[in-house]
Amino acid sequence: NFTSDDPQFNSLTSAAMPSSTLCTLQNEDDETGGYRILQNSATPPAGKVSSVDENGGSNSVELDLDSTDPGTDVYIPVQVEYGQVSLSGSLTACPSSMYTNNATYTIDSSTMCVTFSSTDYLTPKSVTYQGVDDGGTTGVINEGGETSFRIAFGPSYSTNAQFNNLVSSVYGSVIDNDVLELSTSSCI
Repeated sequence: NFTSDDPQFNSLTSAAMPSSTLCTLQNEDDETGGYRILQNSATPPAGKVSSVDENGGSNSVELDLDSTDPGTDVYIPVQVEYGQVSLSGSLTACPSSMYTNNATYTIDSSTMCVTFSSTDYLTPKSVTYQGVDDGGTTGVINEGGETSFRIAFGPSYSTNAQFNNLVSSVYGSVIDNDVLELSTSSCI
């Protein structure tokens, strides 16, 4: 009989095998570390998340660490790469070891991180993005339209190599609340 912590394999018998047959069984550990970014419990298609308006409209994404216990803390820096959004949610200051004397990470003391530990790695962490009013001018001739934003996640930092140096991003649009006014005085 075989013994295993997994009930599907515990107490299996080798009755179908001749007693002279010697078998060696080996479990291949195929779990890999990582994280997923979810919106409304699904992976955003091609990384595109829901739009927000610049009147303070907001939405959120969740970071979900793979079900493997990292055995150590996992830090995922979160930054607005470009665009008119602000971030809040499950964010704390990244540890100084990530940016002090470390050229791998392009972050500084103002960068915020989502942090997972071995005690809460199964609990998704929420990051809220909120549209920021551009004050009436985006610098681009599209008043009344929309501008894009990108939020970068990573590179992650962990002493567990399966969870270290992982990167991802999402993008979306901020819908402009300004009205494009055209002067008709020069029309013929």
